[in-house]
Formats: sequence, structure tokens, C-alpha cells
Amino acid sequence: MVKKAKESAKIQKAREKLKQKLQEEKKKFTPTSLKDISLRIRKEIERHHSENESLKDRNIKQMNTKSPAAVKSSFIIKMKKLLESQKIL
Repeated sequence: MVKKAKESAKIQKAREKLKQKLQEEKKKFTPTSLKDISLRIRKEIERHHSENESLKDRNIKQMNTKSPAAVKSSFIIKMKKLLESQKIL
């Protein structure tokens, strides 16, 4: 079994600092603070609601990944012919 080398004092000190910072960050994420942030986000969205464009009026279609592309590039067509002529395809 391989033993790990003992951490230097600098590494231990840095690790402790990081642990303390993480604990301080965790303290900031309380249920009330999360509710406050959520409320702020909602207010910002509502504030800019008039600037948003309605998607109901637009004709938006979902991309169909199963169907082949309608337009192929000329490079692809040339490469396909070249490979077919060389009997690779």
C-alpha cells in the first residue's frame, strides 16, 4: 500500500482557508435569502415584460433531427460524388 506524502504547512493553511470560505458561503444561502433573490429576479423580469416579444405571434418550428437536411452544400455533394466514383461509398 502506498502512503501519501504529508501535506506541507502552506497546503494545510490554504485548505483551512478554503474550508472557512466555503462555510461562510453556505451561511449566505438560507431559505429567506433564496426567496429574496427569487423575488428580485421576478421583479426584474416583470419590469422588462413590455420589451419582450410575444412568441405566440411568430411561427416557430422545432428542429427535427431525424429528417435529413433540405439543402446540402456543394462541397458535400462534390465529396460524395468523388467518394462514389472511387467506390469508397
